[in-house]
Amino acid sequence: NETRSKKSAYKGFVELSMDAKLLYALFLDRVSLSIKNGWIDNQGRVFIYYSIKNICVDLNCGTQKACKLLDELEKVGALERKRQGLGRPNKLYLKKMF
Repeated sequence: NETRSKKSAYKGFVELSMDAKLLYALFLDRVSLSIKNGWIDNQGRVFIYYSIKNICVDLNCGTQKACKLLDELEKVGALERKRQGLGRPNKLYLKKMF
């Protein structure tokens, strides 16, 4: 049921910490840049690059906090991370939360 899945996604968003919500907003802002750069995978999904270092700078936090926020977003289904291998940044796929 679509209504149930929307309610579930919204509930997950409500339960996020303020820092995780802010990070999600920063990621949403980055999506338009990804579209402009043509960062679309072979399934037609837009992805973003946003390094741990950038998260730390933008949110004025440490690496451990940045990783915790990514985990928090992933746990509620707001984010999917795809590892690319050694020395290459993860591809981040945003999911609709509301």
